[in-house]
Amino acid sequence: MKSIIITPQQIKRESRYLFIAFIIVNLLNVYAILTYQSQWIELIRFLPLILILSLFLYASIGLVRLIVFGFRKIIAR
Repeated sequence: MKSIIITPQQIKRESRYLFIAFIIVNLLNVYAILTYQSQWIELIRFLPLILILSLFLYASIGLVRLIVFGFRKIIAR
């Protein structure tokens, strides 16, 4: 069986994608607070939901990256 090696560069890249997803969802929360003139404590209250949505966005981005990678492999043949 082949060993899987995860390099530090791959860990940094994936961490960056996850952080970007977190920032995007957080900015959407700020936009909603400004739009609906809600209280700023919502940033703290909705943190668990923001984390879940960040993971969902990260997984969605990963799926798109996987599809693009697959198409590149098919085209390369």
